[in-house]
Amino acid sequence: MSLKDLLKRIEYEVDNREHSMPTLTKEALCVAPDFFDEEYFKLFDDWNSANEYRHSIREMVINACEHGNKFDPSKQVTVKYFVGRKGMLTEVTDEGEGIPIELSQRIKKGNYYEQFANDHRGRGFHGLNHRLCEGIIDGIEIEGTSIRLLKMYSKS
Repeated sequence: MSLKDLLKRIEYEVDNREHSMPTLTKEALCVAPDFFDEEYFKLFDDWNSANEYRHSIREMVINACEHGNKFDPSKQVTVKYFVGRKGMLTEVTDEGEGIPIELSQRIKKGNYYEQFANDHRGRGFHGLNHRLCEGIIDGIEIEGTSIRLLKMYSKS
């Protein structure tokens, strides 16, 4: 689904915010910002849904620093929030080589199982895949060096 189609789905009009930051060092990943403002929590039906979505975004920021930009402090990670009447779309972009097409297709189809699933270091794509299957997030789109996470505010 294109960015335009996703924005139409959430009934996006004009509220978007963009945050850029230098790539974090390996030691600083534990304090990776997600830029998820308190006002965003109010848009969701419940605190748990908002918090799970927030954790998904934070994990993508960490992955962008680690896997995309390979901890290169000269590269940027950008987080864009598109807030609509029916949902929120968040795009995380790095300056790396991009996610291989084969891997991105497996993630979007919901059949990605990380080789090291017992590695409790992070959630990564395994966690995103789980959240997609459980309905915690409503869509994942991967295009080049960007990943977009979709969350509708209500299932009703």
